[in-house]
Amino acid sequence: MHLEIRPDSALDQANWHHLQNLLAREIFTPIYAEIPDFMKVFTKPLEAIQRFRDSGVKDNVLDHIRRSVGMAKKLESGITVENTLWVHDLAEQITGDTPVLLQKEDDGNAELMAIHQIVPRQFIPLALDFFHTQRFLKGKEEHSSYVTENAVLANAVDRTEGNTHFHRWQSSQGSRSQKHDDYTFNEINKFTQRLVGLEGSKIQTAISLLNLQKTYMIHLYGQIE
Repeated sequence: MHLEIRPDSALDQANWHHLQNLLAREIFTPIYAEIPDFMKVFTKPLEAIQRFRDSGVKDNVLDHIRRSVGMAKKLESGITVENTLWVHDLAEQITGDTPVLLQKEDDGNAELMAIHQIVPRQFIPLALDFFHTQRFLKGKEEHSSYVTENAVLANAVDRTEGNTHFHRWQSSQGSRSQKHDDYTFNEINKFTQRLVGLEGSKIQTAISLLNLQKTYMIHLYGQIE
């Protein structure tokens, strides 16, 4: 799929080159990462947990994780981000996968308890960093002290992979949901606003990746309109 982005007044040259670098890596072409031997016993049950319930989109949690790690590899994110993505959804073996439009405030408490029950001990800190950073990105300031650069990028990859898979499937069916479009764009805007002022190369990659989703979605749906 060919995407082209040109710099304009809202996008400085440095960020434009960053976006072009992501496009050159074909960041939105899904690849399924091989599951490390030490993770197979923990991730296998996730294959039976369906994502996007009642939407018609065919996917499961394990495939989402493998695609997310594949995206992280293309970004050369490093082993910490990759390991975070391997474990970030393990708690769903207990909580199940709740579509984002149906998530409630108390779902986080159940997930936090499940992390301590199901995630291998050596990876619990990564799962907790992901959990707290996700809540920070959603506007929960009390989680700010837990935010890490690696967890920010892992969250950006997780959201980007999930969103693009969903919208890629919808566009392939010639369909579109304004409700899901609005949610995705609003979430991208909220996440990027929360990252303003944070420093680090992985923060910049996360911001670029989130912003690039918008162009990708416009391109996808432009083919069916």
